Amino acid sequence: MSRPGDPDFDPSDLIDNEEDIVTIDTDRIDSDSLQEAIDLVENLKDIYTDPEFMKNNPKFATRLKTEVESLRILLKMRKSDEVAHDILLGAISKNSSNASLYRSLSDIQKTILSTTADLSDKIKDINSMLKNIQLELPLDTSSEQPSKGEGDGEQQGQPSKSTFRGTKDFIKSMQNELEDD
Repeated sequence: MSRPGDPDFDPSDLIDNEEDIVTIDTDRIDSDSLQEAIDLVENLKDIYTDPEFMKNNPKFATRLKTEVESLRILLKMRKSDEVAHDILLGAISKNSSNASLYRSLSDIQKTILSTTADLSDKIKDINSMLKNIQLELPLDTSSEQPSKGEGDGEQQGQPSKSTFRGTKDFIKSMQNELEDD
């Protein structure tokens, strides 16, 4: 048997049982994580913005790309941890007397929970960022409000229907209506 560093060295010489070799497809985990991150951000983006806004706000689009990368990393970590968790369970079933496997299992479970919490926080941050942008978009209420003299509610003794961003705009509108009366 040759040793590491020898030109004839074969790593399989060090392995007693080749069935115990586990291969983790990190490329697949990475590509799956990227696609999930893109899909998630796209779905949220479609709820809160439109293509015209994204085209007109390239800095915001760049910020979302950064968030996709953060999500990808967290998703990749969670998926990798899940694979390691499954491998540890398999190793424990084969060697239930090895205390270090149980300690590793406990550590990986804590890591999975922590990563999942971080992932949830990141999604909340993205959601909040998109909601905040939506609140800054101008409202198009021209089609909802008929002009005075076209039979609107005020002439029939009913208050007009308006859309307000917040209480300050609503209060100003009410004060203006009271001043007009």
